Amino acid sequence: RSSDAVYALDDSRQVALVMNDCRKDDLPNLHTRLEAAMGGKLLCGWVTCPDEGSDPDYLLELAEKRLGDKMATK
Repeated sequence: RSSDAVYALDDSRQVALVMNDCRKDDLPNLHTRLEAAMGGKLLCGWVTCPDEGSDPDYLLELAEKRLGDKMATK
């Protein structure tokens, strides 16, 4: 699989990964593969387009909220 784009979010030490060919039900497997490739646990705030919208700013905000929710429960 290849990504459409990867954006470094330098202020937060995060990365936004945009993929054109990933279905929502593929996310758990993708998460596992990314962790294996990176060599550690990753916290992810997944969002899907067009299911959850198409505005990039909104999708990033939603992903950050989900990530924050996961961080709060750790």
